[in-house]
Amino acid sequence: RSAGLPPGTVLVTCHRRENHRDEFLAATDMIRALADAFPHRSFVLPVHPSPRVREPLRRALSQLANLHIREPLDYPAMLGAIADAHVVLTDSGGVQEEAAWFGTPCLVARPETDRPESVDTGQAFVVGLDPAAAIDTLAALDDDLTYARAAVPTTAFGDGTASTQIIQILAAQ
Repeated sequence: RSAGLPPGTVLVTCHRRENHRDEFLAATDMIRALADAFPHRSFVLPVHPSPRVREPLRRALSQLANLHIREPLDYPAMLGAIADAHVVLTDSGGVQEEAAWFGTPCLVARPETDRPESVDTGQAFVVGLDPAAAIDTLAALDDDLTYARAAVPTTAFGDGTASTQIIQILAAQ
């Protein structure tokens, strides 16, 4: 189902436990830098329900006119938001996998990823918490050809048929 995001929206998630310390400040600085560098873009941040994430994010980012902090989304709505987004900025491996499935280019807000498959396919870009890297990558994705190369759905994490295959293997034994 569609989340109804405006065209060009950057969907942002920021919730990893290791980002709850100094890295959290770096993450909010990067998000702020992106929103400032791309004032014509809408940034949507469904905020994690944890008070350790929710309140600092609201304090750090609520004053940005083009960043919209939303309540957490249920799973179907989050999938719709990932599918609708122009780009996803995330520190979540799961969101990175889902973005790959939908062909939504993904900026990985971690120094490295445990999902290198999406980087290898050209769909994801590791920017860490470096505002300059994130800005440069998002700017590069403004080029239609660069965007088209990144916006290709991939089954690098599976094709959705694992349970069927498992049942077939079990039934054959």
